Amino acid sequence: MTEGVAADGATLNASYGSQVTAANLSVLVDGETLVYRRFGNLQHAPPLLLLQHFRGNLDFWDPLLVDRIANDRELILLANRGVGSSTGVVPDTVTDMTRDVILFLKELELDLVDVLGFSLGGYIAQELALLRPRLVRRLVLAGTAPTGAPDVHRWSDDVYAHACADEITPETALNIFFSGSEESRAKGTAYLARTRLRQVDRDAPTDLATRDAQLAAITAWGIPDPASLDRLTAIVQPTFVAVGDNDTMMHTKNSQLLADRLPNAHVRIYPDANHGFLNQYPELFGDHVRAFLNAI
Repeated sequence: MTEGVAADGATLNASYGSQVTAANLSVLVDGETLVYRRFGNLQHAPPLLLLQHFRGNLDFWDPLLVDRIANDRELILLANRGVGSSTGVVPDTVTDMTRDVILFLKELELDLVDVLGFSLGGYIAQELALLRPRLVRRLVLAGTAPTGAPDVHRWSDDVYAHACADEITPETALNIFFSGSEESRAKGTAYLARTRLRQVDRDAPTDLATRDAQLAAITAWGIPDPASLDRLTAIVQPTFVAVGDNDTMMHTKNSQLLADRLPNAHVRIYPDANHGFLNQYPELFGDHVRAFLNAI
């Protein structure tokens, strides 16, 4: 058994591969090269596809979280078209982003997956379940919102200033993802240190073109439309909705809205947490994900 030590002293079990050491793989999709990482326990269960947040690349996935899940599940971390080291132009609609994911899974010859979508990735996860309902077994929707939900179309001035800054610094990341409490910010600093544990073959940073295209997709998704919420009734897969108790980007109430409208969902709200609750509570959230995915 191989183990590594995280920046905050926690142990990362790398028996089945690790976010820190997994190779960057690639596949040709519609003429573009999509980069991904694939590792974890190859048990008789669908792999878990992880879809990242606004402006995030592969290295933003917390090793403490994903390695914990990888103990009993194979993981696939995807950098979608134009994101990070993947080539091409980033689509500016959630539907087009989702169609790239569908093509990616087809190239990998996967006909059944579980999906964890965080933030923008949660938009894509919902759309994937709608467009290919038999492709998705279970859903984890983390810090996200349904299309047409309130207060997503136009972020507050504070969130916009930090999330859309030309350069994302540690301070802007802390402001977006963590609460103002001393404990939350300390956990945020530890998370940022963990994202730097990988030294070799790091993913390329996302660029401003990625920011602009993804923001356009988020803006269109968030145009208020109560009727569009009826789409959620078609997502019948078991769904774990998770969110911080003060998510200022996607708004905690929208996760509750998801749980209320989805036919087979439950919600868990994490205390003293902003948008990045999953990186504030990586071990706890990881165990909750594992229990949900392994439930009969």
